[in-house]
Amino acid sequence: SEIYNTDKVLYEQDSFVYRCFISTYNSERPLAEEFLREKKCKKTDTYVMLHSLNIDSLPSGNYLLNIHIYNLDDSLLTSKNLFFQRSNPDIDINRYLPDNEYIKPPIDTLYTYLDYIYIIGNDVEKEFIRNAKAHSYEELDDFFTVFWNKRNPNNPLQAWYEYYKDVMTVNNSYSSLKLKGYRTDRGYVFLKYGAPSEIEKFSYTKDNYPYEIWSYYNTANQNDIYFIFYSRDLVTNLYQLIHSTAEGEIYDPRWKLRLKAKDARPASIEETE
Repeated sequence: SEIYNTDKVLYEQDSFVYRCFISTYNSERPLAEEFLREKKCKKTDTYVMLHSLNIDSLPSGNYLLNIHIYNLDDSLLTSKNLFFQRSNPDIDINRYLPDNEYIKPPIDTLYTYLDYIYIIGNDVEKEFIRNAKAHSYEELDDFFTVFWNKRNPNNPLQAWYEYYKDVMTVNNSYSSLKLKGYRTDRGYVFLKYGAPSEIEKFSYTKDNYPYEIWSYYNTANQNDIYFIFYSRDLVTNLYQLIHSTAEGEIYDPRWKLRLKAKDARPASIEETE
């Protein structure tokens, strides 16, 4: 961007301040410090601004790129803004807002958020989410609000933020080339049951595929349960759940047989007894 004729406007001052920042579409304040640049400049006929703002952590939404020019007593001389849209559903805009503020996400981001919470929904809620495209934005947003109000009536936003952080954790830890972490078996277990009490990891050997044992000493409904994951693909980060002692989860008493590398498997079932 370029600024012209500051030498003619600023008669008694030899400098000015320019402020470049990103705000939400309906706000005039910077969204966060990381989206703000400010500099004191010498007045001149033409001033070229070459600074940039990193938007990697900017959430989905409608925004304004604002440029404000001030004199040295902080009086606004002129301003200009440019509207733009950003798609980045992995970042929640409400992380930048005070606790009592909430900005409704764009429709595509809301679809993603509903996909995130599908894992922890009851049967009725899951059915609604599966048919999300058949509902209006208002119906989806109302559903999302009620979903978290039911789980924490005193602070539904905090409940969502805590769960959202868990989604980001599994996405960072368990994503593969084809699947986001929250869609994987390990992501499913983490989001449904929380962080495990203990994780035992076993590397690939000539006898066994790599596998993990997740132990939970205490959960809301059960104690001393565990989950077994293994990976037959030694290239990606994708592990499959093959056995668990948790109620309602996959149960396979012969799970140890599935761990056997192909060339090390017994010739008959009897050999596994």
